Amino acid sequence: MSNLWERMGHIFGHKFTSAYGEMAYDGNNLTEAARTWASGLRGLTGEQIANGLRECVNCGASWPPTLPEFVKMCKGEGENEFGLNYVPEYHREENRVKPENRLSSTERDKHRKEVSAKGMAGLKAVLRRG
Repeated sequence: MSNLWERMGHIFGHKFTSAYGEMAYDGNNLTEAARTWASGLRGLTGEQIANGLRECVNCGASWPPTLPEFVKMCKGEGENEFGLNYVPEYHREENRVKPENRLSSTERDKHRKEVSAKGMAGLKAVLRRG
């Protein structure tokens, strides 16, 4: 918990410490706020908590998240830059055209002409039959 407290303090400064306390431990015992956070974060992996911390930095919020908001950030369920709680299909990594698969402008123009020529040939054939 001390590490999380320290990181949140580094990210949000006095806004985090004034809301949740300067330290996670009071002597050898967790503070009341830290005990609540520890309970709320139970079951999350270290990687998920690291994701939540990254999201705190990336989201651009000037105030620290509440515990439920932070848990959502850890699980990847928070709102993104589109104001949505998911990534739109267009922006998903698997749907992006990889740089090695992109056509140059010359190749793209050639492809368009070929498609257009095939389309016109098909249209002429349909008109001849009709």
